[in-house]
Amino acid sequence: MKGLLLKDIYNLKRLGKQYVITCAGMMVWSGFMKNYSFFPMMIMLCGVMSVISSFSFDEAAHFEKYALTLPVTKKNLVQSKYVLLLAFLAGAFVIGILGSLLMSLVLEGGIDELAEQLVSAASVACLFLLAFSTMIPIIFKLGVEKGRMLLVAIYMGIFVFVWGGIYLLKDLGIRISDSTVSKFSGIGAAVILVFLFISYRVSVKIVEKKEW
Repeated sequence: MKGLLLKDIYNLKRLGKQYVITCAGMMVWSGFMKNYSFFPMMIMLCGVMSVISSFSFDEAAHFEKYALTLPVTKKNLVQSKYVLLLAFLAGAFVIGILGSLLMSLVLEGGIDELAEQLVSAASVACLFLLAFSTMIPIIFKLGVEKGRMLLVAIYMGIFVFVWGGIYLLKDLGIRISDSTVSKFSGIGAAVILVFLFISYRVSVKIVEKKEW
């Protein structure tokens, strides 16, 4: 699997300049708006979208046909994409938080609301993980282009579910305190990890039945 990960990283290196320019632009825009939580969100979006780009490169080169002539299993193909997703999301999270803190230091002369920035970035990371855990099995089943088309629907579904739940709690008169947020954040993270595992198992079954 290490070779599969290196293959994806080498392929994505050709997009390196675009990512650097995008990161710089997002940092400037975030600083201009003085909304430092915006930067981690956009960097994480770039990170997870790069995983979709890795699927595009594989599909264009018909890599799976070649890979299966090597000592690589179909399960390895699936595992490499999920590891890539987690690695890129974690890396983007760290870069986003460091960039956010740097802007706070330079533009504000100090670090304000660090805990809030961390919670905000972690929440966004969980939502991205949920969205792309839903999307990866679809890509394995239908291909990259159809997967991209469904991505907007997936985002909209998650948005409606999250915000609908918040408004429902308010309508029921349930006060959303810091302790409530912390409790639901822990439960939500556990649910997303379970969903990620289910997504992985579904992807494995799809790929094992697929003929290239």
